[in-house]
Amino acid sequence: TRAARKTPVNYTSDMQISASDVTLDFILDERGRELCGEHLRWFDLKRTRKLLERVGKYNPDIIYLQEHHYLRPVPQTEIDALLNGEE
Repeated sequence: TRAARKTPVNYTSDMQISASDVTLDFILDERGRELCGEHLRWFDLKRTRKLLERVGKYNPDIIYLQEHHYLRPVPQTEIDALLNGEE
């Protein structure tokens, strides 16, 4: 009915959590939602060593992800372009 559509839905009870609910996966899920598009996701997954696990879980079509994907090497052309390349 029209009156029902005007009544706001209260999701407060759905947002209540206890200390036992807070796990690393819970935090990663929350940061993924909160910081969507902020380009911090890879750093979080790398730091927590969850990259391979979570990509495999949520993106099963990606089959070539391996341990070396935790690294982001500096291209040799960038290293060569440094003025103080010996440091």
